[in-house]
Amino acid sequence: MKARRRGNSEGSLHERKGGGWQGKIRYLDPVTGLPKRVSVYGRTRVDVLDQINAIKARVRKGRPARSERVTVGEYLGYWIDDVAAPMLRSATARSYRGVIRNHLEPLLGTLQLSKLRPAVIQQIVLGAGSKAPPRTRQLTLAVLHRALEHAVDLDLLDRNPAARLNAPRIDRKEMRALEPAEVTKMLKAAAGDRLYALYFLAVYTGMR
Repeated sequence: MKARRRGNSEGSLHERKGGGWQGKIRYLDPVTGLPKRVSVYGRTRVDVLDQINAIKARVRKGRPARSERVTVGEYLGYWIDDVAAPMLRSATARSYRGVIRNHLEPLLGTLQLSKLRPAVIQQIVLGAGSKAPPRTRQLTLAVLHRALEHAVDLDLLDRNPAARLNAPRIDRKEMRALEPAEVTKMLKAAAGDRLYALYFLAVYTGMR
């Protein structure tokens, strides 16, 4: 669906492919006087309009455009669309969106960004609160860490609550070499196979 454009100070609205709505509004920062842009997200068009109107009201009063009550889900939506995706390869951006949609938003989306703490991330994302396999949790932590670094740059956070957390370890199964009797048995069973010479070479040269 095409964006519904409004005046320069009113912003634009469009329906997102994955569901929900996004709104963007340009304004003059009341402190610096410089032009800025902010994105907001909601389940419905009305939700987004309400947020845009609230931003206008705060700016008119000389206050920051974003409320201190911005949620982790709202921030991640802004970060992936406006900050990360333009700099990433399309496949990487899709992977990041999947992590945010399937893991971060369901677990942390409703929490206030300013109240996100390392213990919460450790328990909900990396610990018992997540049923995802270790490799998925590793990627989830990496995406969250990168997103929150930008939040620190924007002064939305004093420090990155994911910075000192360790990703879960992936247990690797130790390779077991065949016993001599097992090698003999295997080669005997493969004697009539067209790839027998390759098996023989692999066994006696240590090829992998």
